[in-house]
Amino acid sequence: MAFYLARKGFDVTGIDRSSHAVHSARKNADGKRLRGSFLARRADATRLPFPDGMFDIVISFHSLHHIDRPIAALREMFRVCRPGGKVLISDLNPTGCKIYNHKHDAGRLLALVEREACRLSSSVKTNDTRLDRLFVCNRTHATSPRRRS
Repeated sequence: MAFYLARKGFDVTGIDRSSHAVHSARKNADGKRLRGSFLARRADATRLPFPDGMFDIVISFHSLHHIDRPIAALREMFRVCRPGGKVLISDLNPTGCKIYNHKHDAGRLLALVEREACRLSSSVKTNDTRLDRLFVCNRTHATSPRRRS
């Protein structure tokens, strides 16, 4: 997804908690014809090293089910998204968890994400595919959600 967007001319910053994944992403970016830019950084999704409102669009693709504190990560996504921007989340539904051999939680994570997204956004649209649920959220609140200690 990141390379696709960078090839289309977008400036993309990707994060991962794994140094190995960041190194691999940087290596994979070398030699790609990118009209935009790609930057990979090691970061904790629950404490993003970016200022409030830095990004126009924040995307989480098949990530939240890997995070111990997914709601903290979701709040950070909204914090770093500018007012008027979009937060896009795609994560595995129970069928996707089974196919990708991830722990099945009977959709509890998706319900939790939807509740919190509705709290943080004035508009949340969802779309279900065979393997995923997609959330499209408008970041319209004037004040950003604050980190909790």
